[in-house]
Amino acid sequence: MRVKFTPSRSAVWQATGAPLIGASDEFTSEAGQRGVATVINPDQAGFIDEAGNAVRNWTIRAVVEYILDGRLIADAAKVFTLTSTDTTMDLDTVIPVTSSAGVTVAIPDTWSIRVIAAEGAALAAAQALANLPAAMSSELDKPASPFTTKLSNTYVTFLNHDGSPVTGKHVVITLTADQADIADITVEAI
Repeated sequence: MRVKFTPSRSAVWQATGAPLIGASDEFTSEAGQRGVATVINPDQAGFIDEAGNAVRNWTIRAVVEYILDGRLIADAAKVFTLTSTDTTMDLDTVIPVTSSAGVTVAIPDTWSIRVIAAEGAALAAAQALANLPAAMSSELDKPASPFTTKLSNTYVTFLNHDGSPVTGKHVVITLTADQADIADITVEAI
């Protein structure tokens, strides 16, 4: 894997006069190894443009090339920026932004919003699962509930002498001691 990082603008580090000319920094990682690179964080004071104006918050374009046996087999590009609090980042999960020509870039924190939403959904699902036995039991006590109706329809239908469905009662079938036969059938109110 070979990665090239290119800033979206030219700038000079004011303290030393060293240029950041839009040239790429490049690193290569070996197969099966995680690649680690250091890039200049654009969200810091100290860079100026050709006219001496302070510049910051430009974007960085990362081009990742996947190489197998010396041949380029795939590549991908991502444009991103960093904030002053970013000390490390994962190129796979960084939030991409639209490329800029060195203007200030606002970075919506959509990743945190997605994480919070996913955590909320997971918590709601866990609570629903924890409440499932009580909810099912409650539904079983209601003869007209969709759950009870579906359960009754799945196994057996009890009918009154006139052919109408049995409601408000349940049928109790008692087996013999050896469970080989039916000892008794009774009807009880719910």
